[in-house]
Amino acid sequence: MHRRLDSVVEINPEPVPVDLPTGFEFPYIDLGIVSRGVIDAGSMERVTPATAPSRARRRVRDGDCLFGTVRPTNQSHARVDISEDLVVASTGFSVLRPLEGRINSRYLGHLLLTEGVLRQANAVAVGSNYPAVNEADVGAFSVWVPDISEQQSAASILDAVDNQIAVEVRLSRKRTEVADTVIRELLGPALALMQATEASVSERLLDQKADSWHFRKLDHALRSIEAGSSPSLEDRPAGDDQWGVLKVSAVKRSGFVEDENKVVDDSRLIDLSIEVRPGDFLISRANTPELVGQSCIVAETRPKLMLCDKTLRIRLDESKAVPAFVNEMLAQPEVRRQIETAATVTSSSMKNISQLAIRNLVLPWADRAVQEALVGICDLRQAELAASEKRLWKLRAAKAALMNALLSSRTPALVSI
Repeated sequence: MHRRLDSVVEINPEPVPVDLPTGFEFPYIDLGIVSRGVIDAGSMERVTPATAPSRARRRVRDGDCLFGTVRPTNQSHARVDISEDLVVASTGFSVLRPLEGRINSRYLGHLLLTEGVLRQANAVAVGSNYPAVNEADVGAFSVWVPDISEQQSAASILDAVDNQIAVEVRLSRKRTEVADTVIRELLGPALALMQATEASVSERLLDQKADSWHFRKLDHALRSIEAGSSPSLEDRPAGDDQWGVLKVSAVKRSGFVEDENKVVDDSRLIDLSIEVRPGDFLISRANTPELVGQSCIVAETRPKLMLCDKTLRIRLDESKAVPAFVNEMLAQPEVRRQIETAATVTSSSMKNISQLAIRNLVLPWADRAVQEALVGICDLRQAELAASEKRLWKLRAAKAALMNALLSSRTPALVSI
């Protein structure tokens, strides 16, 4: 039957103890490491009462589920599978503790990712830039809760699909690591010199050589840098025949994500000169410290998407540089150090890198034949990633169909308690 969520769970049942020893370390779960049922344990910070952020206030226990209340379309929800005595989550989550005998923890973890819950969250979210759902509204969600045995069966089926997805993700990551190792071995002599040079004085590298490698400023191969604009827009993606402006999250190391955009309803804001096109080389000029300066090449894109003011389009002189080569150089940790050094703070969580700083980045350089050889390895890596994404898409589509069948009633029903 359909029930209110707060009839089968406790919401935010425990605060963090106030009497913790000063140096006591505990894992902290931030919104940024939770996505669609997965907590990225490798990115989880360990903090102390002195170093924990002010939003670290929700105590969670093994088997609890986290519902990300900020930007619900991101579905920052997951089940907690951590056996430590003290685990703390951000106030950006509602902590849901299953009531014994009413709802299975694993079933609840899958339930939070259904279309029905997403629709309800979007309907009650408030705010334009950072839409959020309040705790009372989370409790009022209507969810399908069959008997416990049926919940356990559904959870077991969906867990099996999740395990297949996890195996595919691990294999893809391993293949990518192998390609990355080959690329770094090829770059080895140049990287050794960069590692021995402080990022703040990278210009000293311009007079040095290492085997077939030397160093150039990015400006050496630049024709132009173009910026977009960011009017105040509603945080929803453009439809097929609508114009949109990119979010900074459209530029990822893995490639361009066209769905990361905001719809443009006012035709006066449309600027054809900043429309994104296949082959464009994009770089993020403003983002979090670890993502500022991230770049990608647009392999393909739908029409009617425009650059935002935080996303720059780089035009290269292709007689001097293969774009995919430059893109790979910008991702190397030794170049990332320069970006992080040059970036200036714009807020507590955001950094900005100027166009001048981008032009002055010092990159390993080689003749075109070497550049193309390295790009060939990158292409093989990208082909494997694309094949893996197709396999993952099929698995996720299968899971979505199973979720629709297993986690919802066959006929509409009124909410009961």
